[in-house]
Amino acid sequence: KQAGAAFQDSLKEFSSGLISEDEMIDLIPETLEVELSARVGLTDREAIFKALAKELKLQNQIEEVSYSANWLKKFELVDNILRSIGLLVFFILLCSISYLIALMVRVYIDDSKQEIEVYSLLGTTRWSIYKLFLKDVFIFLSASLLTSFGLLFFLYLYIKNRLSTSEFSAIAFENIRFLNFSEAMFVVFALFVFIYLNSFITIQNSVNKLNQLSND
Repeated sequence: KQAGAAFQDSLKEFSSGLISEDEMIDLIPETLEVELSARVGLTDREAIFKALAKELKLQNQIEEVSYSANWLKKFELVDNILRSIGLLVFFILLCSISYLIALMVRVYIDDSKQEIEVYSLLGTTRWSIYKLFLKDVFIFLSASLLTSFGLLFFLYLYIKNRLSTSEFSAIAFENIRFLNFSEAMFVVFALFVFIYLNSFITIQNSVNKLNQLSND
């Protein structure tokens, strides 16, 4: 009513007989602005908006409620596609990194062939030889994972900052987030264990093969 009165007042004498007050008020859309937490997923957002729309329709003074449900479904589809692609790329990169590290370990052991033979002649156990290489792998993996996560985090901040200044959908913008501490620790631990176990198996097989060739 206040917006209609202000609009009619701005027209002044031009509004006389042009439109009635009730018709003017009907032309003004009334909106309800709702802000949800950024951690609420797209599927949950749709359910929340649907519940709000159902509740509002029960009001006698409300004739119609619209909340862009189609856009939410489209964003949900895009979100699911991106998650699937992300998981696929993650597993491909994980296998590729494990294979590359295994190759690096084999080359490292081949270059240390004479050193391994000397340790064997001195009576050093195989576990002691394993530990020499596993220590280097541990340092390399730890430094690599920490550096990678640091670079990814700064890249995330950069992209987030660029998107905040562009005409990007608020829904999609709010759903772009980095891993929280527990999620990040889980990913780092899973990556470390998988690659470290793969490196250990590679070291074990390579050292045993070298010892067998030396004995032959």
